Amino acid sequence: MMRFSWGIICQVAIGFAGIVLTVLILGAVWRHGTSLLQEVLGEWLHQRPAFGPIQLLPRLTWLRLGRVR
Repeated sequence: MMRFSWGIICQVAIGFAGIVLTVLILGAVWRHGTSLLQEVLGEWLHQRPAFGPIQLLPRLTWLRLGRVR
């Protein structure tokens, strides 16, 4: 009985640690990937004629990131 409950506790702890690690890794990738995507997307949008909401996209992403051009 005691061995069974320790197994469940260990599985829950390992699962929780895996979830936390995944969230941290995805957060770091998202933070650095967003700036890289912003640069690439910004260059691509500046080379094309802007239509409607696409024209606002760089400004909206900069506002979301806390920077205003």
